[in-house]
Amino acid sequence: MRLINGLLLTLVTATPVPIEIPVPVPVPNLTCHSIPSNQTCDNCITVIKTLQNNSSKFNQTLTEVLEDIKSVCSNISGPGAKECVVIIDKIEHIDAVIFNHTDPRVVCEMLHLC
Repeated sequence: MRLINGLLLTLVTATPVPIEIPVPVPVPNLTCHSIPSNQTCDNCITVIKTLQNNSSKFNQTLTEVLEDIKSVCSNISGPGAKECVVIIDKIEHIDAVIFNHTDPRVVCEMLHLC
């Protein structure tokens, strides 16, 4: 009990420590798209379902397109080369999400279309 009373006394008599209170700062809307309409979402889901239902055809086409992009990227030097790799990575990520039987709505939400 003495320990608790001592701690309380120390807390009460100690020099107050200033606490920094964060001030809310307005953050501009950095998104470049508007809120998707239901039609946009529905269209996206339809497209993703179509891609998934014809995955062998579309996946092969996408693989060929990626190979072409990689070929072009291999001839780019400087900062553009890094940007090219980022684009390829994003395309491959989207490809993996679509063709790994991810729910179409989840894909469209990831693309900010739903």
